[in-house]
Amino acid sequence: MSTNTVHEDAIRMHAIDVEAQEEKGKDSNGKEVLQDNSHAIATDRGEEEPQSARNDNNLTSCKTQEKDKEKKLQTRNFFLMKKIIDDPDVDGSLMLVGTFVQYVFGLTEEEAKRAGGFSFEYRFNEKCATDETLQKRRAESLRSISDKVFVSRTTFQASIPLEMDVPFTAFPFHVATATAAVELSSTFEGDQTIRPDLVLHKDDPRQNFSIQSLGPSSMHSMLFGQDSSTPNSTIEQQILEKIDASKKFDFVSPYPKLHFVYDTEKKYCSRFVMTFYCSTAGFMKFLSIILPIFLISVVATINVANEWISPDAKGSEVTGHLEVTSALTLAAVFILPQIIESSSNQHSTLNLDSFYVIIIFVSLVLTSFPKRIATTFAVETIGVVLLWLSFLIPISGWFRYRNIIRKIQTETQLMTKRNRFLRDAQCKKESKGELEEFFTMDHFLKQETNDVYGVDENEMRHHTGRYQYLWYKTNKDQQKCNFRNSYL
Repeated sequence: MSTNTVHEDAIRMHAIDVEAQEEKGKDSNGKEVLQDNSHAIATDRGEEEPQSARNDNNLTSCKTQEKDKEKKLQTRNFFLMKKIIDDPDVDGSLMLVGTFVQYVFGLTEEEAKRAGGFSFEYRFNEKCATDETLQKRRAESLRSISDKVFVSRTTFQASIPLEMDVPFTAFPFHVATATAAVELSSTFEGDQTIRPDLVLHKDDPRQNFSIQSLGPSSMHSMLFGQDSSTPNSTIEQQILEKIDASKKFDFVSPYPKLHFVYDTEKKYCSRFVMTFYCSTAGFMKFLSIILPIFLISVVATINVANEWISPDAKGSEVTGHLEVTSALTLAAVFILPQIIESSSNQHSTLNLDSFYVIIIFVSLVLTSFPKRIATTFAVETIGVVLLWLSFLIPISGWFRYRNIIRKIQTETQLMTKRNRFLRDAQCKKESKGELEEFFTMDHFLKQETNDVYGVDENEMRHHTGRYQYLWYKTNKDQQKCNFRNSYL
């Protein structure tokens, strides 16, 4: 074979390879398919799909996957309040005793009938519930009327520790708050997150939170031979007698200030907060502090008046003056520390109570300087005047305290009149397996008018955070107002 023949065969084989590669770049219809998928792909219509459209499809697919990984179950969390007692483990604290009935809707038959029932775990004041604070009493599965939705019903006995704070101090009176923040925790099954979404009754708030109905008072029957349903006391006083089992605090109102917290980012509600208002024994402080200070003021005035009557007092008289002043100061040292409220969580060191203590000690220091030492009556006279002027603080505190108590009691009467909390025979006819009367929180937040729930106008005006709050309304005309700070 010649050299030219070999060269021609090589050229012919190369041409066959090029044609084969070109044929691989076409489909059965002869359409060219681009191998670079970052620009376009072949379609049956012979058109190219742009990259932006494929990105949108991918984003939709990701959202669908995220939605599949998270499920919200509508949950009715009914709480029946029984009483408030002193916390045996923490001095100066309280515990709320009651019953939770948790309904979880939208379950499969397998989930509803599992052993122990299906329920969400509780958190009280950011802490997981323990065996001491929560005990499961009963679990059962229900079937809705439609026979398509299964419901799990679980009953718990709860003893919730309350967080104490003293937001208002007006010596010698204090208004304390006892708060319970209740949250239902999300749970996980495989890769899926299951969240509780609380539902509220559209017309009757007692289907969400209720105070146990009043029963006959054995003490009242024993003393007066009649049932407590017809006493001279008001309904509010009867409820207070029922729920107030504390020996350290006096409750101003039997009803809590209650609001629900809505997560605007994840669009569900799993948390609500109850705040009770109570006071320490102001009258006992009046007897144990104000009356002794009054006695000290009288003795100090007599001591200074004696200086005025005997302006030329010698050494023995001066010594007697100092002895009386020392005794008064010692008495004040033992009395005044009772003014500082130990249960207060305020971080301010110079409040009205501290200011009152400072005035008393400065007054006693000034009254201890006799004329022979100070060369004038002005110093001890100023001390006596300051001592008597200090009584303006407890007097003004009394008026401020009464003003707040009057506001709370007025709202309490409105709550009683509109049946916001007290459980009765009509309230007991509750729906156990249906949701027709219940709605999620976002439904009430979107409503312009509602007779039961409202939003805080200040929170709405300055709302920039993640959460929104829905409050119990005192009356139907109270659509937007300052719910959070309406008292203090």
